[in-house]
Amino acid sequence: MPTRQPAHRTEPATAPDPKEDGAPGLALRPVDLDGQAKGRLFLAAMPGRSGGTATDLDRIAARKVGAILCLADPAEVTALSPEYANAWTSGQGLSADRLNHPIPDFGIPQDMERYRDMTRQIAERLRQGDRVLVHCAAGIGRTGMTAIAVLCALGLDPDRARQQVAEAGSGPETPAQKAFLQELVGKC
Repeated sequence: MPTRQPAHRTEPATAPDPKEDGAPGLALRPVDLDGQAKGRLFLAAMPGRSGGTATDLDRIAARKVGAILCLADPAEVTALSPEYANAWTSGQGLSADRLNHPIPDFGIPQDMERYRDMTRQIAERLRQGDRVLVHCAAGIGRTGMTAIAVLCALGLDPDRARQQVAEAGSGPETPAQKAFLQELVGKC
C-alpha cells in the first residue's frame, strides 16, 4: 500500500536514518532532552515496515526501551507491517509496554485534551528514567509532532523542542499539524 504524499509537504520526504552500529534494521533516533529528564526518547519508523520485524524488535530490546508509543491506527499497522501488528496484538517479541494513540496519516489528534494527557504521561515516564520509542508509519510527521509536544511537556521552549526534534529527523509535515501544535503548546 503506497503512502500518499501531501501536495504541501515542506519537510524532506525521508528522515535521516543513522544507526550507531551500522547494522541493517530499524534506526532508533535519539532526541536530546536538554537535561529535562533521566530517560531517553527515541523516534523511528514503524518496526518491520521495511522487513526484518524480529531484527527491529531485537534492536528495540537492546536499547532497553520500556514503552513503545504507536501513533498509527491498527489497520494501518496491519497493512504496512503485518508481523509487527501480530507482535503488537499478542505482545510476543515485545519487551516494552505498548501504548497506542492513533492519529490519521498526515492528520492531527481528534481530542486535544486526551492527546495533551498522553504527552504528559510520556514526559513523566521520561522523568522517571524510562526509555520511550515513538513511531507512526515513516517516523516523521505524527512522530515529530508528538515528540515536540512531549518535549514541551518536559518544560522545553517550543522553539527549542522543534529544533531538537528536527535534529533527530522528524517534525510536523502539514499546516494542520503545525497549527495543532501552536494551539497545544504555543509558538509551534
